[in-house]
Amino acid sequence: MTSHQSIIDHSHSFLEKIGSRRLMITSEVAVSIIIVSLLVCYHFVMDGPINYWMVVIPIIGFGLSLMDSCIGMGYGTIGSPLLIILGFSSKLVVPSILISQAVTAVIASTLHQRRRNVNYFDIKGNDLRIVSRLISFGLIGTIIGAVVAVQLSKAYLNTYIGLLVIAMGVLLLLRPSITFTWLKVNLLSLVSGFNKAMSGGGYGPVATTGLLVSGNPVKNSVGATLFSVIFINITSFIIFLATKSMTSFQLPIFLTIGVLVGSQLGPRITGRFGGSRIAKALFAFISMTMGMLTIFLTFVT
Repeated sequence: MTSHQSIIDHSHSFLEKIGSRRLMITSEVAVSIIIVSLLVCYHFVMDGPINYWMVVIPIIGFGLSLMDSCIGMGYGTIGSPLLIILGFSSKLVVPSILISQAVTAVIASTLHQRRRNVNYFDIKGNDLRIVSRLISFGLIGTIIGAVVAVQLSKAYLNTYIGLLVIAMGVLLLLRPSITFTWLKVNLLSLVSGFNKAMSGGGYGPVATTGLLVSGNPVKNSVGATLFSVIFINITSFIIFLATKSMTSFQLPIFLTIGVLVGSQLGPRITGRFGGSRIAKALFAFISMTMGMLTIFLTFVT
C-alpha cells in the first residue's frame, strides 16, 4: 500500500512539473507575441521614433518589475523619481508607471497564485479578506489622494512617504509585538491608496511592510499587495487621464515591454526564499533604503 501510494505521489509530482513547464512555455510564447505587437504598433501605427530609449526604458522596466514582483514594492517609489531624473515629464511618468505596473501586477499575481505563494480564491482564508480590504479601502484612499494631490507640494508628500516607509522598516527590523487586526489593514489600505494617487509610488512599501509588521507572512503579504495594486493603479490611471492628457506613448509602451519579462521571474524568487527570517530582515533593509531614496531623490530632482 505504501509502495502504491509512493507511485501515485511521484506520478502527481511528475504531472505537476509537466503542467508547470507547459504553463511556462505558453507564458513565454504569449509574452513574445505581445512584445512584437507592441513594437509593431509603436513604429508602424503610432509612427514612433527609433532611438536609444527603446533599449534603456525596457531595461529599467525589467529591473523595476523584477523587484516589484519579488518583494511587492519599489516600482513607483524608485521608478518615478528615476525617470524624472532621466528627463521625462512627471505628467508622463506617473501614468506610465501606473499602467505598466498594473501589467506587472497581473502577471506576478497569476504566478504567485500558481506557485501557491498566496491563495486569492480561498473564501475562508485570510488572503482573500486582506486583498478585498486593500482594494476597497485603497480605492477610497486613491480618490482622496487624487483630490488632495493638486493642493499639496510634492516635496512634502514624498518626505512624508519616505519617513513613513523608513518607520515601517525599523518596526519590521525590531519586530515588536503588534497584533494583527482588520482595523489596521483598513487604515493601511487607505494610506497606501492615498500615496499611490499622489505620486505614482508609495503603495507597495507601505502595504507590504505594514502587513509584515502586523504579523502576516512574507509570501502572502507580497501576493496580496500585488493583486490589489492592479485595481488601485487602473483607477489612478483613469483618474489621471480624466484630468490630464498624455503627449507620448513611448515611455508606457517600452516600460511594459521590460515589465513583461521581469515580472515572470520575481514570484519564483519569493516562493523560494519568502518564508525565511533573513527575508524579513532583507525587507526591512529594503524598506528603509527606499524611504531614504525617496526623500533624497525628491530634493535632487
